Amino acid sequence: MSWVLIGVTLAAGAGPASVLAQNGFSDYTIVVAPDAIAAEMTAAVELQTFIRRLSGAELPIIRQERFDGHAIYVGQSVWIGHALNIDFRELKPDEMILRRQGDDLFLSGARPRGTLYAVYTLLEDVFGVRFWTETVTDCPSHSILEMPERLAIRYAPPFIVREESYCLNDPVFAARRKLNGHWLEIPEEYGGHETILGFCHTFDVILPPEEYFDSHPEWFAEIDGRRRKDNSQLCLTNPEMRREFAQKAIAWIGDNPNAKIVAISQDDGGGQCCCATCEKALSAAAGRGSEVLLDFVNEIAAKIKAVYPDILIETLAYDWTRAAPEQVRPADNVVIRLCASSAPDTSAARPINSSSPYNASFRADVKAWSANAAQLAGWLYVANFYNFLLPYPNLRYIDEDLRFLRDHQAKLIFLNADNGSLRLGDFVEMRIWICSKLLWNPDLSVETLRREFIEGYYGPAAPNLLEYWSLLETELASEPPPPLTFTMDNTDKWLSFPTLFKAYLLMRQARKQVAGMAPYEKRVELAALPVQFALLLRPEINDPAMRTADSPEIDPAVLLKETLHSAHQFGTYNFSEHEPFSQLERNLKLSYAPEDEVLPERIPAAFRQCPPESLFFLPSAEGTLGAKDLELFVINDPESVTGRVVRMLARNNGWFLQQPIRSPVPYRCRA
Repeated sequence: MSWVLIGVTLAAGAGPASVLAQNGFSDYTIVVAPDAIAAEMTAAVELQTFIRRLSGAELPIIRQERFDGHAIYVGQSVWIGHALNIDFRELKPDEMILRRQGDDLFLSGARPRGTLYAVYTLLEDVFGVRFWTETVTDCPSHSILEMPERLAIRYAPPFIVREESYCLNDPVFAARRKLNGHWLEIPEEYGGHETILGFCHTFDVILPPEEYFDSHPEWFAEIDGRRRKDNSQLCLTNPEMRREFAQKAIAWIGDNPNAKIVAISQDDGGGQCCCATCEKALSAAAGRGSEVLLDFVNEIAAKIKAVYPDILIETLAYDWTRAAPEQVRPADNVVIRLCASSAPDTSAARPINSSSPYNASFRADVKAWSANAAQLAGWLYVANFYNFLLPYPNLRYIDEDLRFLRDHQAKLIFLNADNGSLRLGDFVEMRIWICSKLLWNPDLSVETLRREFIEGYYGPAAPNLLEYWSLLETELASEPPPPLTFTMDNTDKWLSFPTLFKAYLLMRQARKQVAGMAPYEKRVELAALPVQFALLLRPEINDPAMRTADSPEIDPAVLLKETLHSAHQFGTYNFSEHEPFSQLERNLKLSYAPEDEVLPERIPAAFRQCPPESLFFLPSAEGTLGAKDLELFVINDPESVTGRVVRMLARNNGWFLQQPIRSPVPYRCRA
């Protein structure tokens, strides 16, 4: 859906624009209805605050139905509805309205958030305010602040739930970025957010094995002839389990009366049930796990609908349930959350809707589910979860991907992003800004947005940073495209070392451009960290033959010291989804730091002849083997130090060593 927009302009001579404020004075009043909701009052205050910052003028806020003087009407009221000839009950979720009529301005929209979004659209798209980050907002100064002659915008975003998990923990900034998803915790005053009860992976939430397994082991998945208490996947064909599950789900909803969407979805890992009944159902479905899952989910959804007719049920098309069914359709109150995972052909180097063989399986799944399901949600992985801190140029086609999902009926979007690096990850501030813009309006151009952010946020360093992004994306333009996935622990599969070195030199030049220039110096220092980490993780850094004749020498120890100093200055947490920054720091020190700085643990004798860059150290910890005897096997091995080792199937996803919850078993890991 595109903007409905007529003649928005601030250009002189474009028509008789009204003067909203001049030389710190305004004769306009902000008018809010007596029965305005909390978010509409916030919208009025936000408008008042930013007009003051833009022009120096303080507009009063009054609460009444109509005002005789020059007015900016904010929110919903009977008078506003008549004036705009709008029935507010017909507005779509988050729909906003901006309209000039005569000398008055109307900013309204669907409750609870539409009016807020109308105000933020006026501030950004008409008056030039830029909400770059939680702490950085650019407000141009206007001696004369004008309202355009023709201003008529009515817009409803195509995605009714918009969420990205890029370390976004400021609810006010989230509202200003027009995000409204589950994890954002936006208060009612800023319009609230759309929660999904349970969010995902809820089998063990509704039927916890600790409570049910001992009395009903047959309710849980049978794998390799065994049902296990530490595997919370369910035997989906068991009728008694279904009855109990439905009762528990209905009670759960009753305990959360504000819920609009509830997740009824498989747990992560563990695999599907292979008992005789489930295998028969799977065979009848030609191996499509989604058919077995949907048969279960549809029954639960029908029982929930009988009690709560307005509740939506969300379930996952993920891993063994990703392929669309052919014989079963989701019930009309079931939302399919399609996850772009578990596909060997995945590469962010090409768009989903591409003629390239890359992403073909996910593209086919989107089309099949779109034809099958009444309501579709998208789950895209937009960060490198194996190392948030490395360059990851996956933004090039995110606009096309979102348009593809929109055109195939996706109404809810979750961008699963860097939620652990704090801000050390690859251009996190820019990604938040660009992705939020595209979630609101996917018809925008990612290239245009990126240029705007880089030029506005990084100032004089912008030319180098734009060249840096062009360099990395050119590397991905080759055919066949290199793999670019969200599970890469290094850059060697897609980025040549000479190109990486050029990227480093561009970043170094960018830092020189803004040296001593607040606030740009610190912003560029942070943006340069990913390429520095990438250099330190490539063994070629020690090979003079890998550098061109005019390349400067790099002392890895000096680069490491500089990089770690910057990282700690900005704050550290995790470098990957489950691993602390301290682990990466120790690994790098083992490779490059002087001997007296290396951590005190001694490398085992069996590993002392290995080059440092080939070693990977997991911190000693107590943990549980989450898939023991399924994907992990403890066996006798006379060559090991202890005589016992754990072997792991190559197809696993690497999550099977978990931190303890109860009854931990200690494992010391070396690889």
